[in-house]
This record gives sequence, structure tokens and C-alpha cells, in this order.
Amino acid sequence: MSRDDVMPGRFARFVKWVHRADGWEPQYLRGRVLAKTDGAWIVAVDGQETRVMKKEWSVYR
Repeated sequence: MSRDDVMPGRFARFVKWVHRADGWEPQYLRGRVLAKTDGAWIVAVDGQETRVMKKEWSVYR
């Protein structure tokens, strides 16, 4: 398993950088990983199932 991956059943934090008018700003997401595919993690965030795309988000350690 690479450093940028997380196993289903574990809590994880993710980060992505969002461009704003005054520069770049981090956006964070935390939840329990339910499953993973080649291109996404399926994460439960506040009871909602969310698809976290690997090309947009990174595991935040």
C-alpha cells in the first residue's frame, strides 16, 4: 500500500487545493473509508456516502 492510500474501515483525512481569487486554499474532508476503487475512495462523511476522487484529493497525514 502506498503512502497516499488508506484501507477501508479506517478513518482518514483528505485535502485538496482550491483556487480562489486571492490564491490557493486547502479544503479538508474527514470520514470513514467504506471502499476504494482505482480512481476514488468511497467515504462516509457525517452519515453521507461521498465519492472522493483520487486525482483531486490526497490523503492528509
